[in-house]
This record gives sequence, C-alpha cells and structure tokens, in this order.
Amino acid sequence: MCFPPHPSGSGEIDDLRVRHVGRVECRGLRGWDCRAQFSTLHTWSWLVHGDLPYVVNKLKGDTHLTRDPSLDRRYRAVLRNERLTALAGAVLLVGFAVDLFVTANLSRLIMVHIFIGALLAGPLIVKLTGVGYRFFKYYGKSPAFVAKGPPNIWLRLLGPALLVVTLALFISGFGLAFEGPVHDRVLFFIHAASAAMWIPMIAVHVYGHIRQVPRSILEDWGSQSRQAVSGRVKRLRFIIMGLIVGTVAGVVMVHVAAPWRAVRLPAVIPSPLVLGVVAAVIGVLIAIPLLREATE
Repeated sequence: MCFPPHPSGSGEIDDLRVRHVGRVECRGLRGWDCRAQFSTLHTWSWLVHGDLPYVVNKLKGDTHLTRDPSLDRRYRAVLRNERLTALAGAVLLVGFAVDLFVTANLSRLIMVHIFIGALLAGPLIVKLTGVGYRFFKYYGKSPAFVAKGPPNIWLRLLGPALLVVTLALFISGFGLAFEGPVHDRVLFFIHAASAAMWIPMIAVHVYGHIRQVPRSILEDWGSQSRQAVSGRVKRLRFIIMGLIVGTVAGVVMVHVAAPWRAVRLPAVIPSPLVLGVVAAVIGVLIAIPLLREATE
C-alpha cells in the first residue's frame, strides 16, 4: 500500500489500520490529519494527509491516493471555519479570564463586569456563527465537513448544554443591567445559577480544545505554516468587528446600568463564582480520562 511522502519530509505513511467498517486511521500524524470516512455509496472518500485532502481509490483490493484540486477548495473551507472559530475562542478565553477576576471583586468593579459582559457578546456571536456553520454543514452531509468528522463525543454532548447556559448567562445579565437594582429576583437567580453551571462547563470545553486552538492560530499566522489558507485578514476583521460591536454595546450598557453604581454589594467573593470554580476543578479532573479515552 503506497502513500505519497509527507509534505514535511517525514517519509511515507506505512502504518494504516482499519479500526472498523467505514473508518480508516493511521498513526504517526496528529489529530485527524489521517482519517477518512468511507462512503457506502461510493468507492472513494477523503484522507487528510499533511493538511491536504486526497481521494482514496480502492482498485482490486489495493488502495492509493490521488490529488484532486476541487477537494482542496472544499477542504480549505473547513480550515477557514476552524481557524475563525479558534481565533474567536482565544479572544473569548482572554476576556472570560479577565471577567472572572473582576467578578471576584464585584463590590468594587460591578460596572467593569457589565462592560466586559457586553463587550464579549460581539466575539461570542462570531464564534457561535462559526460553530453553527460547521454544525449545519456536517449534518447537511457536506463532504469536506463529514471528512473532518465530528468533535469528541463528550464535547458533542457538552455542546448543547453549554450553549443554553451561555445564552441564559448573557441574556439574564443584560436583563439585570436594564432593570437595575430593583430587579426581578427570578432574573437574578437565573444569572447566578447559570454562572455557577457555566464555569465548569467552559473549563471542560477549554480543556478539550486547549491544544487545537493555539495550533490553528499558529498555522494561520505562523511564518512557517505548512499550508496557507486564504482569508486570514478577513477572519481578523470579523473578530475586530465583533469587538467594536461589543465595545459599543458595553458603553451603552454602562450608561443604562448607571443605577448599579449606587448599590453597595458585600465585599466578598460571590458564591456562584466559588461554587463554579470548585465544580470546574472537579469537572476537568473527571474529563481528562474521558476525553483521553475517546481520542485513543
């Protein structure tokens, strides 16, 4: 079974193994660089090899790879989506980390908390758009996105719950800012409960992508990237536009939420933050073996 040399010069792939019907993998390359989903209706599928897709041809029991420029174009759409989502996720991670520190000092920094929450809504929209695009492309049977495959099964199960809790956190936060100190207790409870649940969920989510995100950003912006994918400036513009929209929203929300300045909150770390951090540590410790087992 002959495969073309790896673009990095590491030699040929000679360790191909069939794990189950319809799935071919090889060892020696990172992630899904060497994974194919064989179609039951066709005699070919994709094999991502060295960041480039090949058509897998099966002729008389033999298997070989051929290049197809049309597959390159469709596959690059996968990389563009992945890198936009990674960049948005990195921006959100920095913002969330800052906001967690601010939340720990909520009695003095409540207006900063409101501003950062509104600011991050912009990049969040960009990330959700990228994730939603991949979702519909994958379940719409787009060959390129099907070839890449779904995320880790545990992250797929976590995804819908994380989406619901994130939306509840942001919507209730905006609602509290608009209503002011004389607010609906139900809205306050939703915000506090969603914060306590969101912290461990996002911690597991971050752990699940902690290697992929820096790698995607480095491949997009590194001077020695093996494969350039067009549109990186456009992707950066999307992030900047999200930050600009979020900044405008933050300024508006700080003005709207002015009555909160007069509120004297207890000078203690909010209990939802404490519960969330403790749950995050436990959640990540539980997730480590599960995610590792699912990827082996």
